[in-house]
Amino acid sequence: MRKLLSGYDGFSWGFGLAFLLLLALTALLLVTVAMRHRVLPPQIYVLAAALGMLGYLVSSALAARGGYQLIGPLTAGVLLIIMVPSGLLVEAGIVGWLGTKGLWRIFFLIITALGGIFFLRLAAVLFPRLGK
Repeated sequence: MRKLLSGYDGFSWGFGLAFLLLLALTALLLVTVAMRHRVLPPQIYVLAAALGMLGYLVSSALAARGGYQLIGPLTAGVLLIIMVPSGLLVEAGIVGWLGTKGLWRIFFLIITALGGIFFLRLAAVLFPRLGK
């Protein structure tokens, strides 16, 4: 996996950033669900959501700039690399929705829906190619 990532300039740190943000947002969501209430002030949830959306944009921009192409079979590791930014967008939208009230919730709901659409589209295209 490290060899795969090192072949693309800047993409490896962009993926690392997106993956760390995804883990942080997942931990925040799991703790919030386990405690059944917000465990941090709402501003932290909104900041985390903004960082998640920024991480999505950065990793997507780096991937587009790098112009990477799949060489060889599509493995689970490569699939993870491709799907992480979309998952990050979904989780950022959910965390932002938890941290806001009123009309801002609609904005974060739209972000969640877009991330879900991107994620499902990637899954529909890539899962049939897994292992081929």
